[in-house]
Amino acid sequence: MDIAIYPLVNEERKLPFVVKGIGSQLKQCHIERKEGYPLHQIIFCKKGKGVLKLHEKEYELIEGSYFYLRPNEPHEYYKLTEFWATDWILFTGENIDNVLSLLGFGTSKIGHFHSNPNIKSLFQNIMTTLKSIDFLRDLNTSQLLYKLFIELYRVSEQEAISPHTSDKLIIEPIINYINGHFSENITLEVLSEILTITPQHLCKLFRNQLYMRPFEYITKRRIQEAKKLLICSNMTIKEIGKTVGYQDSSYFCAMFKKYELTTPMQFRYDEKR
Repeated sequence: MDIAIYPLVNEERKLPFVVKGIGSQLKQCHIERKEGYPLHQIIFCKKGKGVLKLHEKEYELIEGSYFYLRPNEPHEYYKLTEFWATDWILFTGENIDNVLSLLGFGTSKIGHFHSNPNIKSLFQNIMTTLKSIDFLRDLNTSQLLYKLFIELYRVSEQEAISPHTSDKLIIEPIINYINGHFSENITLEVLSEILTITPQHLCKLFRNQLYMRPFEYITKRRIQEAKKLLICSNMTIKEIGKTVGYQDSSYFCAMFKKYELTTPMQFRYDEKR
């Protein structure tokens, strides 16, 4: 059966995450919002298939996938199968944009959660907590939602190295090549030759399976390796940049800040203090 909870929240508490609504739907209805929705929202696909229309593009949603939508972003989603079951959370919070950006949710996005059972447990804990009469209910749900996004971030980081998709075998040789040669000057032509496909087809495969372009994957792989070196070595920023594939240290720092929202030097300082 469908469940929906809209708690009365004390806005004066200014919590980092404030759950404004949570629920489950066994038969997700057709939603079209030309002006978007005023709150942050995240929808988990439990069973069946659906489609999300966002930025004039269509994305197929399967069991174990989710989509996060920022406030006031025009969107539409509807079922592809007879039954499309979803879980959803509506939320806001004090200074929430900065927190979400640090966790990789600076923009609306699609991802997967099936490989992490903690996410389902956290969702159920949030729902159970909101049903309670505990005077710390709002504080506890804020903490639980923050943990849920940390787990989603963890899955995203893991899949950046080892994607878990139904079509993994198609793209796996390219992923393996990038993981072994990310510090080199990799071109689309080199990658497409691995599968004997066109560069255009290669880009389409990446968008369909990883929701990103090949060069974005390469950059994320380089940044992840750079983070390890910043923590575990005494190499200079320039040396680390060259080691992961950036001959220009200024460009390396710019790319690092774009994805991590901090500089390599500050990241090293924060991790080692």
